[in-house]
Amino acid sequence: MAATLIIGAAVSGVFGWLNHQNQQAEILQYQKELSILKDECENDKMLFAFTNDINTQKVSLRNDDQGFTALGYWNQNEEKGLLQTLNLPSIKENQSYQIWADVKGEMIAVGLVEKDAFVANSFVDLKYLAQAESINITIEPKGGSDKPTVSNLILSGTI
Repeated sequence: MAATLIIGAAVSGVFGWLNHQNQQAEILQYQKELSILKDECENDKMLFAFTNDINTQKVSLRNDDQGFTALGYWNQNEEKGLLQTLNLPSIKENQSYQIWADVKGEMIAVGLVEKDAFVANSFVDLKYLAQAESINITIEPKGGSDKPTVSNLILSGTI
């Protein structure tokens, strides 16, 4: 009888210890997930503050004929630009979306989004150019081009 009690206590102890180890692993996993969520929340707060800043100019990029849209955010005080991809056409694996700023008639590359990195309704950091007059998006060969392929212009918006 005593041996049975000792074996029962030992088995119970082992199961208790295993259960504790599983709980510790779950706690660590939850802590990692919480950390990721906190970072995402902080990024969302900064994004919200920037896009709603009184000094941030919103630039609507549209192609009404084909229904493509994007939204640019341009802030001279912070010298920062962002592009929100809303509805862009599908592109092939060997193509990229390239973002250009028109500065005194010259198109200067300010951003690039590869097909495999594209996520609809995401934000893309843009190189800020103080004298930019418009933001434009073209479809270019993968990796981008030195000069825009104007025949592949899909969106444009005046700053």
